[in-house]
Amino acid sequence: MAEEYKHLPSIAGGLNTHRRSDLVQDHEVSDILNMRLFEDSVVLSKGYELLNNDLADGTVSDYEELGKRMVQYRLSTGTTVLILITNAGMYQSDGNDWNLIPRDTTVTVSGVDAGTDTITSAGHLLTDEEPVKYSSTLTFPTGIAVDVVYYVTGATANTFQLALTAAGSAIDLTGVGSGTMTVTPCFAGIITEPVCYAFYPPLDALVWSNGVDVIQKYAYATGSFTLEPLGGLTGGAMSGTATVVTGCRSMAVWNDRLYIFNTIEDSLRIPQMIRWSDVANIEEWDDAGAADGGFLRLSDREDHIQAALRLGDDMIAYRDHSIVKGQWVGSATRTAKWTEMVSEEGILGPSAVADVGSSHIFFGWNDIYEYKGGNSITPVGTKIRRQIFGEDGLLDLERDVDITMKHIRSLKEVWCSMLVGTSSDALGLFDSYKSLMLIYNVVDKTWTKREFGYAGLDIRISDVIEARIEAGITWADMEQTWQQIGELAWNTQIFATDFPNLLMCSKHDIFNYDHVIAQDNGVDIPFRVDTKDFESGNQFTRVGYLNLETSGNGCDIYYSVDKGNNFVYAGAVAASVSFIKTKVGIDVSSQSMRFRLIGVGGGFKVSSLGFTHEVDSEF
Repeated sequence: MAEEYKHLPSIAGGLNTHRRSDLVQDHEVSDILNMRLFEDSVVLSKGYELLNNDLADGTVSDYEELGKRMVQYRLSTGTTVLILITNAGMYQSDGNDWNLIPRDTTVTVSGVDAGTDTITSAGHLLTDEEPVKYSSTLTFPTGIAVDVVYYVTGATANTFQLALTAAGSAIDLTGVGSGTMTVTPCFAGIITEPVCYAFYPPLDALVWSNGVDVIQKYAYATGSFTLEPLGGLTGGAMSGTATVVTGCRSMAVWNDRLYIFNTIEDSLRIPQMIRWSDVANIEEWDDAGAADGGFLRLSDREDHIQAALRLGDDMIAYRDHSIVKGQWVGSATRTAKWTEMVSEEGILGPSAVADVGSSHIFFGWNDIYEYKGGNSITPVGTKIRRQIFGEDGLLDLERDVDITMKHIRSLKEVWCSMLVGTSSDALGLFDSYKSLMLIYNVVDKTWTKREFGYAGLDIRISDVIEARIEAGITWADMEQTWQQIGELAWNTQIFATDFPNLLMCSKHDIFNYDHVIAQDNGVDIPFRVDTKDFESGNQFTRVGYLNLETSGNGCDIYYSVDKGNNFVYAGAVAASVSFIKTKVGIDVSSQSMRFRLIGVGGGFKVSSLGFTHEVDSEF
């Protein structure tokens, strides 16, 4: 068969693990969905399960669904802290539940009047349209529910009402509730950009910004935590001309200083601004003194700073269409020298970059790249470029793009979450907003795709982290047979003490991505494997048989002679505990041929795929 490869993208390295010339070659696989590479096979991805949490009762409003970011850090005491930041506020996990950290003083309710729909609290200081959450040690007033964000309305000095929307009508209260009742102020804004954060070890402080509220500091001292606005960012003593700095798009710790990038100052965004705190004091930002804070505007172009990450001893600022390196100087008048290193490409969004240690992997405007600190970038997304950036690709640059990239160290992978529209999923099973995860193996340089949100699972992933939340797992804890365990590597993290869990934020839930289970929260995972289009040029080629070697659940086989526009059912592969060989008759003459394997769950694996063919006619 003549081989004309033109532009034929490839994912995961293909199915020809035995390197036999009669089998489909590495570059002859165009799409692998919900599968991963493992030893000599392409196998079904592992699944996830819902963690027990107190985030929602199923009625959380859209207000709280956006802007979620998770972070885990270690205090100087050795204790680890797991934090979740949403539109409504900040939560801290105690290992089982997520507990809301109040933005401000919690208001104690002294009375509820169901006749006037009024709540009484002397001197409460709440204002109209301020978002709050309600809690009770016993029962809620009828009309109010747990973990729903409400808005204050009709506020007086000692009373107020609650509405479901800002400036909305007061909720009709038909019961007064019981127990000790409180109202907790939430954060003020609907977040339209990802949360950024940085951990400052000397103060055991997590600093974060959501781009709407003032920058926050969550600090641990003398056995307790405090959440309060970060100090020093107001007043005339601050370096520059701003009276108050309220937010930023990125932040990082560098040489005992806190750096903030792309700031919001006096209610205006200054996208080229870089500010840094005093040395060893992140709440002093004035520029008086040799070792104090300062500011700099990268005003060489209008390029906006989207993200900043450490790379070795340097700080890398990723802009819309360029990359700038900061090299430490530390003089009395200048802390760093900033030099534009790359001018032909930039980053697609504030969270679209992952730190893999010796380099960064970032999502650009034309490809996915690796940057090692020099004057060039290396494309690493070539195999999936057309599927993302092509005319019919997943990415629509004319709308807001929500991309989050994270390095999963235990797996040596970069997970790139893309929120993809409202059209049906790739398997045609579910018409809803979903997440598509592109997974890059930094060792093998291969790509796989994982789709979340199908078959009734309406989840959209905004963040994923590695967090240590469990004690050691033993063989007795494994709900597997010895034969099933055989697919795990002997040094797998699943058997290590306090092994890292992969936690995924999705809507109002937290999911644990498990290294063992083969279902997505109890639902079998669908899968699909497509080959490239085999084209025979100016001749018709007759395909005789498709030969496969598979195990696990069976699958259905289809073929297409019109480059994937239509598929014809060819046959099925039976389920088998061990690998079996199957021959499926095709007997079709055409100029183009593509094969598709599609199925659901059951630990499906395929180790080889090939077909027989001969010239039928020429023209």
